[in-house]
Amino acid sequence: MGASVRSMASLIPLVACATVSMGNQGCEEQQDKTRVLRMEVKLAKLSAHPVRLPSGEVLDFQSAANTLFYGQVMNNKHFVIANTSGGSSSSVTSSSMKSESVHDVGLLSKFGFNSQVTEADASAEVGIRSSRADFGATPPVPSRTLPTASAPQSGSTARAAACLYDSPQAILGGEVISFETSRGTSVRVGYAQNGSTLTSNAAGSVRFEQTKLDLRMRTDDPLSRQGVVVGDGTSYSSKVDVRVDFMPGIPIGLDFFYKTALADVIKKAMDKSLAQIVARYKKQMGGRESWDDVWESRVLYDPVIADNDTHIAIRGGYRASIRIGDRFRVTNAHYVWEGAECSSTLRYRIPLTMDAGALAEVVSVGDNVAVARVLENPSESAILPGAIVKIESLIGVEKPKPDEPRSRQSLARN
Repeated sequence: MGASVRSMASLIPLVACATVSMGNQGCEEQQDKTRVLRMEVKLAKLSAHPVRLPSGEVLDFQSAANTLFYGQVMNNKHFVIANTSGGSSSSVTSSSMKSESVHDVGLLSKFGFNSQVTEADASAEVGIRSSRADFGATPPVPSRTLPTASAPQSGSTARAAACLYDSPQAILGGEVISFETSRGTSVRVGYAQNGSTLTSNAAGSVRFEQTKLDLRMRTDDPLSRQGVVVGDGTSYSSKVDVRVDFMPGIPIGLDFFYKTALADVIKKAMDKSLAQIVARYKKQMGGRESWDDVWESRVLYDPVIADNDTHIAIRGGYRASIRIGDRFRVTNAHYVWEGAECSSTLRYRIPLTMDAGALAEVVSVGDNVAVARVLENPSESAILPGAIVKIESLIGVEKPKPDEPRSRQSLARN
């Protein structure tokens, strides 16, 4: 079942391409050339104030804004929402999550990674919590103790901190600073930047002509819990033509915000703010300001290369736009915490080597994980769980020409 779903998913862009431009043989190639990998993010709630309507009805604007926010992040080519159990921001059903869990665990089993961890560990490491029934009645394979990524000694017997390979790259959230829809100066609905209501009293049919939204987004590191990129705030205003009937005793509900014209203004403001976040990330990289330098992942399991293990599993699969043939550089890192691993904040991380790192090429792609074959490893040491994975090259995508040698600054977080 999982294979057929993946096959259909892989056909979607080709079908769309053929529909838009039949007979264009270069369409797929053009899509490959513009492909970027999606940063895995966990959604934090967009904060917003309640909105009072002229009839006196008070609406939960925060709920409506977050529903639209989820959709805009899903449709943005730079982000993929972390596939986790629970969480009000996700609309993924439990049945589809179980299907992906079985798919990913099956992929890992195919390459022997489940001989290194229990099946329960495997489900946790791809960010999915499932019952034992999801994996059938086969008894679990005894787990092997993993070396810890924060203690690089080869003889370590500590288990790796799960958050090193179970966390998304960022937490994405923000706030709706202000919202207003109006008809001239006679009727206004919304709230100001200080949260005070702008709504005036009115009854009967009202035709709104203008809508404006002020929005600020930010991302935080899930391990250090510090801000990574903070937007300045974006403002979007547009003329609208929306007629609403305010009748005493008849509630309108959140459909008020889902009116096509009003929803379009809100979504366009979100797109503008997301674009600002992407631009800020690129600017942080310096030099060529490429998204390839922004994106990163982590190693899920640790093959011991000295024992002739030649493959690694990384967080990120077809949902992150990873394809077979993509190549990555993999570098072990040293993590320093304020207190206990994962339950305290991460103070900083540093790469354990200043060489280029191991080079790995993707040979199989799952929903949320990918398996890569190690082509070279200058250090000839084990690749540890939590090792940093950065893009070396994407198959079919022309690599941007660097303005200067690739900096390793992005590997170290202060």
